[in-house]
Amino acid sequence: MPNLTNTAIDALPAGRYLKDDRIPGLTVHRNKSGVSWKLYFRTKLGDTRRPKLGDYPTLTISKARDIARDMLTEVYKGNDPVLDRIVAKGEPTMDELWERCERELYCRGKDWDKEAKRLYNSRIKPRLGSTRVRAVDYASVKLLHQGLSETPYEANRTLAVLGRILKEAERWGYRDAKSNPCSNVERFKELKRRRYATPEEIAAIGAALDRWAALAPIWICGAAFIYTLLFTGARPSEIERATPDMLERVERDGEVYGVLRIDHGKTGQRNVFLPPQAMALFDKMPARRKHLCGDYHRKFPRILWNRIRKEIGCTDLWGRDLRRTFATVALSNGVPIGTVGELLGHRSSVTTKIYAKLYEEQAHGAAAKTANVIEGILKTGGK
Repeated sequence: MPNLTNTAIDALPAGRYLKDDRIPGLTVHRNKSGVSWKLYFRTKLGDTRRPKLGDYPTLTISKARDIARDMLTEVYKGNDPVLDRIVAKGEPTMDELWERCERELYCRGKDWDKEAKRLYNSRIKPRLGSTRVRAVDYASVKLLHQGLSETPYEANRTLAVLGRILKEAERWGYRDAKSNPCSNVERFKELKRRRYATPEEIAAIGAALDRWAALAPIWICGAAFIYTLLFTGARPSEIERATPDMLERVERDGEVYGVLRIDHGKTGQRNVFLPPQAMALFDKMPARRKHLCGDYHRKFPRILWNRIRKEIGCTDLWGRDLRRTFATVALSNGVPIGTVGELLGHRSSVTTKIYAKLYEEQAHGAAAKTANVIEGILKTGGK
């Protein structure tokens, strides 16, 4: 048997192979696609194995011998290294794990389900999508989290999504119990957001909304959506899911108020109290429509909102900040904090549990008072 050398391998004809004179069962084969290493052995149970170790010359003679020696050592111990490879190939990747999580976990149609999908596809998938679930370790998770340090809020939410799906992986048997590396990664410190629109910004927003609404019907619906948030302090998601049949008209003191009866809000059943200013907007909407703010804008009108923010120079103002703006205007004009909490649908003990239940007449009065102040700001330009 000739010695296994690089010269002998290079001269090997197609369809032939050479045996190693040092490691029993180690062979090198040449076929049409190239030259590769294989190892022949029998397990303790008598199963025949011929695994491919790698391609020559990427895998040199010495490296091939080292791999073969390690595998044969495992065989002598009674193990089956090839079976371990087969099992490893059968383990799901993170993308496959996500597909199951999306079917069974993030399938309720809630806002967080959509956000989790966005975070996985944009943040987790590019780095870990093809990685085997069992191979995701502390180092890879830490690297992912640190790579998002410029956006700490999103980094922490990404870590929360990854931690949740790896927790499900443990429950489904894809990972060992209590092996979730996300629990050991320190979260970034988040500064509490306190942004709200100033009186000057409120006036500028109103002027921009009126200008856009005059251009085309599609912008009328978007303007109505944003005005509704400004006049009521409602959550954008509440208005997105609202339909005209949820809106109840109430006449008091010669004016028309409204109550939006929400059955399945973030805090369960709740009422959104609409002042006359908001009701006047809906009187301009088409009577036959599927959604409260018109069928053009079932969702929050992001395109219109982004254009307005850019126009008036407040790109850091979010749509959800209009809710905080409503509360700030209300509190600064003497509306009790408990009343504000009820108007906003809070469940915390600070805003609702300590105070008595707010009657609808009081709620309409408080909502109208706040809306009147906001309307005054719109008319005076914030001065």
